[in-house]
Amino acid sequence: MPISIIVSFGIACVTAQAEVFRYHASGNWDNVAMGDSGWGLNPNNPAVLDGSLPGESDDARINFGNNTVTVDSAVPTVSRVQIGVDESGQVVVEDNGVLTANLDVLAGNNNANATGTLTVNGGGVVNVGRILWAAQNQSNGVINLNAGGVINVASHLWLGASGNAEVNISGALNQTGGILGLGTLNASDASGGTATVNVNDGGLLALNNISSAGGLPSIQTGSVLNINGTGQVTLPGDFVTVIRNYIEAGKIIGNLGGSSVLVDLTTNPGFTTVTAGPIIGPNEDPLVVSSISLDPATGEITMTWNSIETETFRILYGVDLLSFEKFLVSEYGAGPGTSTTFSFNRSSLGDAATAGTVFFRVERELP
Repeated sequence: MPISIIVSFGIACVTAQAEVFRYHASGNWDNVAMGDSGWGLNPNNPAVLDGSLPGESDDARINFGNNTVTVDSAVPTVSRVQIGVDESGQVVVEDNGVLTANLDVLAGNNNANATGTLTVNGGGVVNVGRILWAAQNQSNGVINLNAGGVINVASHLWLGASGNAEVNISGALNQTGGILGLGTLNASDASGGTATVNVNDGGLLALNNISSAGGLPSIQTGSVLNINGTGQVTLPGDFVTVIRNYIEAGKIIGNLGGSSVLVDLTTNPGFTTVTAGPIIGPNEDPLVVSSISLDPATGEITMTWNSIETETFRILYGVDLLSFEKFLVSEYGAGPGTSTTFSFNRSSLGDAATAGTVFFRVERELP
């Protein structure tokens, strides 16, 4: 009788379970010894992990009494980096340090009294596989990207999600996908937080997209994108009209409002480039009315004086040289260039319109 031989076999599959690791006290990311510092399982009573570091399926959490964890080498990739969850914490990426998250990096997540701070110094690199967050869930978030440092983000920038965020860029922040959101989680609606982003001297914020929808929702009310010195913001393609709308709305400013904002397609061909104009200081020249004229047929009066673009003026009048008690206008903005012209009708002078002589006075308003 033939004999059938059946051989069965199986393959044991081992799947790594995602864990949340918490760094205790302060120290280097690679410090794995439990004790005063090092990694342990979160959330509450950590277990000794026999020298384990968080891996690509794990979340790395830095939130131990405002501790500071430094990265000065290419550390193993993790799933997410959570800085300042419930308690404050800081991560500092030094020269030669490379910190990579397959998904998100969060600076600040939970608790209005907690602040998450990410600092990237010269030669340091942070790679974000999905979203870079600051100030999520009512927390405070700070991101300091110093000269020579790099942050690469593959998707959205949700900064000032529902808390207060401050982002200072003197290095290069490169966004290759997604959209900008300051005070919003969808570049459409306000999410309850605010963000101030400063692109400082020598810094680059290379955006992938910004919303052109009505209300300019990529930068919500209370948030601002400020460009200082030689800092640049770039976008691929032609966003000139969109950026000008943000500038006119006061959502993109130059040198904290001390200069104009310039936008062009020539500085970086193929990209829209946004920069700050030169800072215009106080006008130290004496104010001189260079001309004043009256059109007898229409009663139109026109006067011109010297100015610079950041100034505002008020114009007063009276029937003698001792009292200028009546206002024609206040907070009148200077014209472009080096002079300002103001026109009005004689009927605006009320009873003084019939006086034999009317005297005018132009004053600079203090900032």
